[in-house]
Amino acid sequence: MFKGRHKDNTSDTASQANGIPTYEVEITNLYKTGCAVSLIKIYCASFSSANLINPLIFRHLPAPDHDSCIVNNGDPLKAGAIVQFRVMREFGKKKKKVSRKE
Repeated sequence: MFKGRHKDNTSDTASQANGIPTYEVEITNLYKTGCAVSLIKIYCASFSSANLINPLIFRHLPAPDHDSCIVNNGDPLKAGAIVQFRVMREFGKKKKKVSRKE
């Protein structure tokens, strides 16, 4: 279980590389003093990026936690510290909703 406060702030940087939208991702420990947070896991089952992200910063975990990613290699993120990385991601077309009758 994640303990401590955090902020995930994903914003469109309005830039593109090879025609693929590029986003900046920031994960921040919002505590101002005295509370380092470690083993930060984020649900990321469908996450992918066209660019290589340093696996010490952000990576998928092996099974059985393959739907989770670990931040900062599981190491403590000190109070006020920020982990940043860039994601190149092309989102596919919206999937059609499927309905059924019972």
